[in-house]
Parts: sequence; C-alpha cells; structure tokens
Amino acid sequence: MDELRDKLLESVLEVAIQEEVKPLAFEIPANFYQIPDNVINLVSIYMTAIINYKRYFGENAGKEVVEVKTLIINTKKMFSPETKNNDNLWRQHCAASVREIVCFVQPSDYNKAIKCIPDCSDPRVEKQFSSISDIYTYLSDIVHFVSGPRRGYAQKILPERRINEMKEVDFLQNEDVIFEEICIQLIYKLHEIFIKYCVSEQI
Repeated sequence: MDELRDKLLESVLEVAIQEEVKPLAFEIPANFYQIPDNVINLVSIYMTAIINYKRYFGENAGKEVVEVKTLIINTKKMFSPETKNNDNLWRQHCAASVREIVCFVQPSDYNKAIKCIPDCSDPRVEKQFSSISDIYTYLSDIVHFVSGPRRGYAQKILPERRINEMKEVDFLQNEDVIFEEICIQLIYKLHEIFIKYCVSEQI
C-alpha cells in the first residue's frame, strides 16, 4: 500500500518539480479572479495528490472527482463582474465549486497522503485546518441557503473584520464581499500549508 501510495504521489509531484513553485512575496488579492496562476498550480498539484490518495485508499475509493485546477479556474470566471451581473445564483454556484476542492478530504487525510504535512492536531497547523473546516461549513450553508449560522462562521474565519459587531442586515448587505474574501482565504490557507511543508521539502 505504501509503495502504491508513493508511486501515486511521485507521479503527481513530478509536475510540481516542472512547475516553478518557489514561494513568492505578494499580497493576497482582493478579488478571487486575481489569484495568480502560480498559486492555483501549487494548490492544484498537492490537493490532487491528496484527493487521489483518498480515492485509492479512502471511503470514496473509485468515485469520480472534478480536477482541482478546473474547479478553481471555473470559480475565477464565476467571480468575474460579467458573471456576477448575469447569474442570480452566482454565490451558490461559486460556493459549490470552491467547497468541492476540500469536499471529500478530512483534515487527517493531508498527513496520511503527504507525510511532510504535520498531523491536523499538531499545533503548527491546527488553526489552519480548523479554519478550513469552518470555511467548508460556511460554504455549505451558502449552497443550501442556510442563513442563520453563517455570520458566526464568518466571524471565526475573519475575526479581524469584527463581523459579530455588525447588525444582521448590514452583514447580509455586505456578504458578497465577505463571501469572496472567505473563498480566497481557503485557497491561501491551503497554499500556506503546501508552501511551508511540501515545497520546502522539494527544494
């Protein structure tokens, strides 16, 4: 099993070596469609390795999944101003695509698939994985039109925004911006983990 897993990961990570995935100094963009290709490529490479491991060895073995890179690129298009103005359910469609990136993966799967990533209970990554779980729940509430708990999860994900001090009506009026920021956060939390614990192992 370990040999098969290593071959599976090796085939995926060969792409990582071909890509230039060295850490870059840049600010997190304000808009999802501005996420640069190097960030998308890195997240796609390692999430694909983890998802493929889960497909071969987890409870979702054999299930077909959409490619991570396809999901992110499609979401970039949906976050574009043109699509927002022509799709009344663009938020639900975006949330469904972004959520799919981590939909079949548990926090414990990252370390099982790629040993250089610390276990999810490790203090070095515990907060990131907890936040990723909160983001998943928030996105699920968007997909299923559940409004009640969303503000609480948004506050946990973006504490610096002091969302808990907003009136409900103000939160709902500003949720498009908050929602997009949370989607961006998911990509960059994954990127942070992979840059710190995977790319450094390859360099």
